[in-house]
Amino acid sequence: MESIKQLSDFLKLIKEHPNTYFYRGENKNYKDTACVATAIRDSYNYDMYSNRVEQFDRSIREQALFDKPELMLPFAQHSGLATKLLDVTSNPLVALYFACQQTHDNEDGYIYIFDDYADITDILEKYPKFDIETELLLHLERVKKQIFENKITSFPNDKLDLLGESIEKYRNNFLQGGYSKHSIGRGVSDEDSLFLEKYNKLKKLLADIRNQLIQICSNNKDMQKSLLPTNFTENTPSIDFIHPYQNDRYEYYNEQYKSFDVEVREYLISLECLVAFINDKSPIGNLASMIRLNDLTMDFLPNFLYKPILTFKRGLSQQSFFFFQTLFDKHELNIFDGETMELSHQLPRQLMKCQANHKDKIIIDGESKNDILDELDRIGINQASMFGDADSIADYIMNMEKF
Repeated sequence: MESIKQLSDFLKLIKEHPNTYFYRGENKNYKDTACVATAIRDSYNYDMYSNRVEQFDRSIREQALFDKPELMLPFAQHSGLATKLLDVTSNPLVALYFACQQTHDNEDGYIYIFDDYADITDILEKYPKFDIETELLLHLERVKKQIFENKITSFPNDKLDLLGESIEKYRNNFLQGGYSKHSIGRGVSDEDSLFLEKYNKLKKLLADIRNQLIQICSNNKDMQKSLLPTNFTENTPSIDFIHPYQNDRYEYYNEQYKSFDVEVREYLISLECLVAFINDKSPIGNLASMIRLNDLTMDFLPNFLYKPILTFKRGLSQQSFFFFQTLFDKHELNIFDGETMELSHQLPRQLMKCQANHKDKIIIDGESKNDILDELDRIGINQASMFGDADSIADYIMNMEKF
C-alpha cells in the first residue's frame, strides 16, 4: 500500500466515504495494541482500572471540576486516564492530525477506518460503569444459585437485555430477506455477514475448549460421568459442556433470552459459557485452569459504539466518539506437590483482549508528517483547535513564534 505524503492525496482517498464511517489515527504501528483501549493493553492497567476510575471520580467531584456524572468516563478518557474507551472520530482530518504526531525515528502513521459497530449508547447512558465481563459474572452467580436450588427460571437483568437488544439490532443488518417482526424466526443471517463471522469465531473457541475437555477426560470414566453432559458425542454442542445448566441450558436460555431471535440467544449464551469457563463457574470447575486458550483476541465481539452528547471542549473539538472495549481474564493456576507442598507447575494468566475491527487502514509517510501538519494548520486543524484548553492554546502560540 502506497503511503500518503500530502493532504490532497488523503482527501482523494476519503472523498467517497459515507458519513457513517469512523476513524482513528495512531502515530505508529502499535501492532497487537493497535486500536486497543489503554486500560486493557496490559495486566497492570487492567488491574488498576477500577481503583483509578473511583479515585478520579471522587477527586473531580470533590474539586467541582466536572458536573456531569454520566459523562465521567469520556471526561476521564480525554483527561488522560487509562479507560476502556477507545477514541474514534467522525472527522477523518482529526484522525490524520493524530496519525501525523512525530515519533523518535519518523515512523509511519496509521489511520484506521471503521464501518462495523453495534451501538451500546443506551446501556452506557443508563449504566455509565457497565462492563460486559463484570455483568456476566454477576449474572452467572445468580444462575449458580438457581441451580443449587434446583430451579430453571429466568430473572430480570436490564443490563443484559439492553446488550442483547444492541446485538440484535447489529445482527438485523445482515438478515437474508430482511426483518419481519411478525415471524417467530426473524430470519437467518447472510452466510458472509459480519455478525455470523463473529458468532462462528466464538463457536470455534468454545469447540476448542470442548475438544480439550474431552481429551483430558478420555481415560477416566468417572471424570466423564461427573463433568461431561449425559450421552455426549463429538457432535454435542460445545455449550452443553460448558454452560452451568449444561443439559438444561435450552430450557434456561429460552426463558432468559426469550425476547430475542434464536441466533442472538445462541450468541448471548455462548458469551455466558466463555465467562463461566474462564472463571471456574462452569460444570467442569477448576479443571478449566488446565485448558489453554489458543486465541486471545476477542474478535468475536463487534465494535461497541458509544456516542454520548459531549459537553467538554476537547471532546467537541475532536468530534469524538468511542468504542467501548472489555477484557476476559483467565487467571493463573499454581499447582503444588501433594507431598512437599512446593510449587510444581504454574499455568500463566491469559488475558483475552478486544482489538477494534477495522475495515481498512491508510498509511501516512513518516517523513511527510510535518508537511501534512503544516497543511492541516492552514485549515485550522492544530494543537489549539484540537485540545481547546488554555495551556494548549498558549503552547501553540509560543511554538508559532519560533518559525
